[in-house]
Formats: sequence, C-alpha cells, structure tokens
Amino acid sequence: MAFSRFASCPLCNYRVHQMIGEWPARYADYNFRLFNVFQSPSSKLDDYVAKQEPPFDLVADHPSMGLYEKYGLESSVKAAFSMDVMKTMVAAAKIGLPLVRPFEGPAFRVPADFLIDSEGILRVVFYGATIAEHIPFEQADAFLAQYATKRAVAS
Repeated sequence: MAFSRFASCPLCNYRVHQMIGEWPARYADYNFRLFNVFQSPSSKLDDYVAKQEPPFDLVADHPSMGLYEKYGLESSVKAAFSMDVMKTMVAAAKIGLPLVRPFEGPAFRVPADFLIDSEGILRVVFYGATIAEHIPFEQADAFLAQYATKRAVAS
C-alpha cells in the first residue's frame, strides 16, 4: 500500500510515472495488488492520476483521511525543503507535469509505503523523510522475492 499526497501533486504523479515505467520488468510477473492511496476525492484522481493509466489501484481517502490516520502518516514543513524534493520537481517538469496545481488535504503530507504479505501481516514500513520520498524499488523487489508468488505462465 502506497500513500501519496494529493492527486494533482507533481511529485506524486512523477512517482506514478516511475511505477508505470518499472511495472513490466519488476512487478507484472507477481501475484500481488498495489493500492495507491491519495488524500483526494475520486473525481480528482480521475482528473489527474488515472489519466496515466496505472496498472494498480487508486484509492481516494478524502474527506475522512481515515487510512492516513490509521497508518500514522504525518505532515512536515521541513520535509518539503530538500534537494531530493527539488530534483524530483525538476524530473516532473521534464516529463511535462505542471508544478503548481490546487491540492486537497495537508500541503506537507509525507508519503509512506507499507508492504503486507498474503496473510495480512505488515512486513515492511517505510515513512518518507521528504515529501518526495517513497520506498526504493530494490526494497520492494526484495519483499516480493520473499513473500509473493510468480504468476503462472500461460502456454
């Protein structure tokens, strides 16, 4: 389960862009589901994130933000000011994502990722240090190698 910020966030949309690019080589062969939670209503997910056609589920947690509360996500002004955030903003701009858009919910929400096995056991918890940081792909790869099964290959 990945927790992003708001649906129009260029940092979050850049991460979705990265995930879509990595999906075929890293994740398509595994039996698992990814839920990407946003602090936005579903109409905003349709307006922004869904247009990228991600191969994973998008979840709107607005206005209650109950999932954010349940998983202990926080907000931090300090987390918005780092070279990591600036580099990701530049990368987002390079692929044509608008950098300034309206947002829903806390402006300084810090992303987090939770990897849960098929038994429902929370195995990996990753809270970002900045508003642009998500779990490294290599850490997700290691989790899948240990806890997920490969899809059967059709012959």
